[in-house]
Amino acid sequence: MAVNPIADQDLITTYFDAQLSQTIYDDGVPDPADMSWVNNVLLPYVVIEFGMPVGAAEGRSIAVEEKQPTVQRVGLSVVSSNAKFARQVCGKVSEIGVGFVASTNVGPLRFIGGSSFTIQVESRPTVYVSQIQFTYLSNMSNQ
Repeated sequence: MAVNPIADQDLITTYFDAQLSQTIYDDGVPDPADMSWVNNVLLPYVVIEFGMPVGAAEGRSIAVEEKQPTVQRVGLSVVSSNAKFARQVCGKVSEIGVGFVASTNVGPLRFIGGSSFTIQVESRPTVYVSQIQFTYLSNMSNQ
């Protein structure tokens, strides 16, 4: 299997960035003090992350290893100082994400789960995080 899924990851990031009004971060998150706040509420933002490819059990063939299918994982975390806002944006991510196909190299995004939790840091407002996870099949051949 090939090991560089960056082109499809960029297409997925661009898709969510175009569909959501929230800021998408994929290379680090700024300090919350530097982010958008309205009436002491941190406006929701989204952090996107990708897992490394894993060989898929389905769709394998006698073709060379670089053309074997892989399972890719993508996770999106919605962060806000308001739990309801985080859950609402996460619901929107689910609605627009399920079934999205980034390119002819990959299958549709499939929902595999999610979670919610809080982060409490002394002298800072509580932050609420809602996460959603997708997988998709990729042939990784970039053809």
